[in-house]
Amino acid sequence: MYSMMKKILSIAIPFIRSELKLTKGQLGLLSTYFAFSYGTSKLLFNFLIDFIPLQLTYASGLLVVSILLVLVSFVEGLDLLLICWFLSGLAHGMGASSVGKLVVMNFDKMKRGTIWSIITCVREFKTYKHVKNVTKIHAGW
Repeated sequence: MYSMMKKILSIAIPFIRSELKLTKGQLGLLSTYFAFSYGTSKLLFNFLIDFIPLQLTYASGLLVVSILLVLVSFVEGLDLLLICWFLSGLAHGMGASSVGKLVVMNFDKMKRGTIWSIITCVREFKTYKHVKNVTKIHAGW
């Protein structure tokens, strides 16, 4: 679910740009805010994940990301959009740390690479199918 939400941004960029009349520089700033907050959150939560229950971090991160994606559709200014995407990046990092910890906890060292590859392939395939359907329906591609 997290990777699907990150990929939706690439579809939404043309719509966001036309609706809010943003420049390419402002779109770059938007992407930078997300990347910075995602990286910071992932670093922070990789340390905190040992002290916080995994179910709590994964579920709360997913809930926050979902709420923020709905809020983004009502945002009319660049400042609020930057805040929403920054917070979304923080929540994405929280969820990514949880998934990594679940793999480490439940599989021995010999199987982790295989399991992580399977998770990544399934995630990318599901994301591709969803993104393809969304672009076909809403963007007319």
